[in-house]
Parts: sequence; C-alpha cells; structure tokens
Amino acid sequence: MKFLSNTRGVSPLVATLLLIALSVGMGVAVMSWGEDYIEEKAEFVQGVQEAPTNCDMVSFSIITLKGVQQFCQDGGVIKTLLDNGPDADITDLHARIVAEQGISVQESVLAQPLPRGSATPITFSVGDVGAVQQVKLTPKLDSQLCSKQALVVENILPC
Repeated sequence: MKFLSNTRGVSPLVATLLLIALSVGMGVAVMSWGEDYIEEKAEFVQGVQEAPTNCDMVSFSIITLKGVQQFCQDGGVIKTLLDNGPDADITDLHARIVAEQGISVQESVLAQPLPRGSATPITFSVGDVGAVQQVKLTPKLDSQLCSKQALVVENILPC
C-alpha cells in the first residue's frame, strides 16, 4: 500500500481540468432543465394573448387617382375622398389641423358613419388658419378614439 502513503495528491492542472469539466457538466444539466421549463411557460403565456380590439380592425385610406392623393385645401375647407376597409364601420373622424396660423381641432368630421367597405367624399372646415401644413385624421368607433390607426397627411395641395 505504498500508493496510499503518497502525499503529493492531484496536480493543480488536473484539479483545474476536473473542476472545469464538473462545472460545464452541471451547467449543461441546468440549461437543459431550464430550456424545458421556459418552453413550457412560453406555451402558457402564448395561450393568454391579448384579444384584438375593435380598433385593430380599422383600416381606412385616402383614395389616390392617377398617382395623386385626393386630399386638398380650398380656402378654409379641406376636401378628400376616403376609402374604408372591409372590417369595421367608422362612426366618426377626429381631425387635427396644423396650419400657418395655429392648430385647429375638429372633434367630428363625418356627417354620417362610414360603413365598412365603402368610400365617400368628405368636406370639412378648418377656418381661417392660412395654408394647412398637416392634417391628422383619427377614426372613432362609437366613442373610442383609435389613435394607432390615424392617417397623417402633409404636402396638402390647393384644390
């Protein structure tokens, strides 16, 4: 039993390699367990996704004819042609007008609701604010303002 009486032990290089191998092995085991756990939780979370709101169904646009967007200013009046998408009726439009002489807000632009899948000409007054620089049209569904679906129009030409 001469080998048991040897007091030198394991060399520091071998000890370091053993510790690294042990650490890597434990890391792989924990990562493997963790991956399964995260996948299980992700499947649970995906099942509880947010339900789409009515605003998510709104899609409307300004009609373009021969490459020209049908949106213009005639004195203190804005004239446009709007096309509503197939998924939601638009109850009304909120308009924010930025002009040379200030900002004007029109809470209600539509004379009547814009049914899904339809198009209509729209005319609304902006007052005596000078040349209009930007108009932001935000759809309303009942009393809900759908700001993510708003259209911003710049470079407004005279009619």
